[in-house]
Amino acid sequence: MKTTYRVLAWVIAALVVAQAASEAWFASGVGKFLREGGTLNLEDTSGPVPFVEIYGVIWHGMAGMYLIPVVSLVFLIVGFLSRNRRARTFSLVVAVLVFLQVTMGILASDMTILALFHGMNALLIFGTALAAALLVPRTTVDEAGRTRSETRRHFRRSTPFEEPRPTVGSSGV
Repeated sequence: MKTTYRVLAWVIAALVVAQAASEAWFASGVGKFLREGGTLNLEDTSGPVPFVEIYGVIWHGMAGMYLIPVVSLVFLIVGFLSRNRRARTFSLVVAVLVFLQVTMGILASDMTILALFHGMNALLIFGTALAAALLVPRTTVDEAGRTRSETRRHFRRSTPFEEPRPTVGSSGV
């Protein structure tokens, strides 16, 4: 379950990066198209696409409206099934941020200031998903087949900042 959770967190972070890249690709393409004398008519959707970079904004809209919300919903479900409080918190925060992101994306065409917050919220989604992938503890299995959490009950590991404690039967030197 933790591996699934971690993979979904990485997928969300990667999708946010793809969103930003596709929007940048579109912005550079539309800038070049307009500099070369092209004109845009958003009402006329017939005919071929005026420039190939338009697929960047198409990907941005489709992935942002459908793909990322579905992945974040699955991430939320896995987070709640993991029985880890930190995983639940991160998955809930990601789901709320994605909901706000979609809402701001839809409303940004009428209230353009929301586009500014849409970009900042994308950074929050990326950071939260990245933190979720990195901060949820890993489960490892030792030679005896015990998971790391079980191993901690039997062996105390020293931190890099303290001296290891002597074990029973050692001279303590």
